[in-house]
Amino acid sequence: MRVYKYHVIHFTIYDFIFSFNLGTLIKPDTIFPFNGAYVKGWYRYFGDNGATICMISIIVTGGHAITTQCICLVYRFAVLLDTRKLLALMSDWKAYVIGYVISTTIYTLISVFIFAKIVFPVDEVHRQILEVAKIFPNATLPDFNQVILYLPPTTEHSLGAAIFIFCGFMTAEFVSVGSVYMLLRKLESKKASFSKATYRLHRQLTIALGLQLSTPFFFIMAPVSYWVVVNYPYGYMDYSTSRLFLLYIEMYGTCNSAITLYFVKPYRNLVTSKIRMAFHYATCRRYGKEEEILVVMPPESTLVSSGLT
Repeated sequence: MRVYKYHVIHFTIYDFIFSFNLGTLIKPDTIFPFNGAYVKGWYRYFGDNGATICMISIIVTGGHAITTQCICLVYRFAVLLDTRKLLALMSDWKAYVIGYVISTTIYTLISVFIFAKIVFPVDEVHRQILEVAKIFPNATLPDFNQVILYLPPTTEHSLGAAIFIFCGFMTAEFVSVGSVYMLLRKLESKKASFSKATYRLHRQLTIALGLQLSTPFFFIMAPVSYWVVVNYPYGYMDYSTSRLFLLYIEMYGTCNSAITLYFVKPYRNLVTSKIRMAFHYATCRRYGKEEEILVVMPPESTLVSSGLT
């Protein structure tokens, strides 16, 4: 478990970065019926380049959230297969650094050559919004002095980017779900080689990862798909509903972290003990006084306990 904690940290960090990027750095404020939003976050200080930076950051942070999910599954395979070299590689911080530098480079290049083309120059954005405004004569024009992330749904680049995202996401999900199924079968076949506590912890970790595979679908793909269906080709969703949708998407990282903390008993016990301790001090030591639960992590396998812990 000592090695696995790094994967849990990386998993939650990239979920947090995705939510932080969307909710703080971009902080979109929709401009219905036009298919776009004001950039209210920190990226607005980049001026005319702010919209392009927003698009690139969404792809990079979203890609890393999915990548880290797959890395956790690879580590589970390495543990159950007792693969010493792979475990050593997965626990090497240099491998993490090199891996994330490579993945960041790949996602950035994909963003620049595919997704950045969706974002039009400022003058073209203004022209297209004025054209759409003719269809909605009662609509209020957005403030063109602000940074606007405008995503026209009818262009060739938009269609290509949507197909790329959908196919890539579904491929990753099918592979990940298949991996979880194989992990559970492998774990069941090696049940006799683990202690009862270690087997239970292995199963909890694998099931938690499996549940986390569903969060990108429910918190990203499902609301985004519904958003596209309702607003295609132009925005028909009201402002309040759009804000709820954005908050729902931003909850993606929180939900993933909550699954890890709730379904894995050692983590749940640790968090519960810390909450009780905080409540104890907050009530001037009148309530909540209990002995802190010591979290004892059983070894993953005989290989890990003899070589890596």
